[in-house]
Amino acid sequence: MEQGASIPESQIASNGIGQSLRGLAEVFYKPSALFARLKETPKILAPYVALAVLTFVFWWLVKDIFVQTLAQMPEFQERMKDMELTPQMEKWMGIGQAIQSSLVMLLIPLATALLAWFWGNFVFAGRAGYRQILSVALYSEIVYAVGNLLTLPMILARKSMFVSMSLGALAPEKSFSSPLYIALSKLDVFLIWEFIVIGIGCSIIYGVSRNKGYLLSVLSMGLLSVLSIVWVVISKFVF
Repeated sequence: MEQGASIPESQIASNGIGQSLRGLAEVFYKPSALFARLKETPKILAPYVALAVLTFVFWWLVKDIFVQTLAQMPEFQERMKDMELTPQMEKWMGIGQAIQSSLVMLLIPLATALLAWFWGNFVFAGRAGYRQILSVALYSEIVYAVGNLLTLPMILARKSMFVSMSLGALAPEKSFSSPLYIALSKLDVFLIWEFIVIGIGCSIIYGVSRNKGYLLSVLSMGLLSVLSIVWVVISKFVF
């Protein structure tokens, strides 16, 4: 009896890497097919590295504008009233903010996946591994990261961080400490797109209807957005 030729491990690894990288594009135009594959073979490393690169590039390029925006906030000026903000301080603040903001962005998919996994497994009695849900969250976050890069030319041209494809443009006070601005900024084209993609992913991973997938998206990604708004309110009126 003839035995089938075995596939070299190097070829298997190559195919795996190729699928992971291809998924970075597929999440935009055929997420259902992508998540059907991820249900069987979740991918973590490639989307996480890609997300880290995209996120850090964005924050590194806007770091100086971000520091200038912070320096104009009354809260910052109050803390720095006895100190002079020197160019050297601005430089290191910018580097620190770029690193800090990038790390925070990289934690968001972990939290989103954890919430979706909790709701899906323990509340709705579904069966999925955290790795599967994390894979969905990471690829979905690529949508928002690319959206940030698309706004980059406008941010650099206007030298303002308050440039986005959201309803935040309608807020009378554009400030990171304004609850209304933060709330309206959540109604962003790419955030909504990400929300839809996560819903599609959850519906496929859990084998439920698309509406239930969107519900899981609301209970995970949506809950994080609400918590960020609540934190701004608490920071503004308590601290």
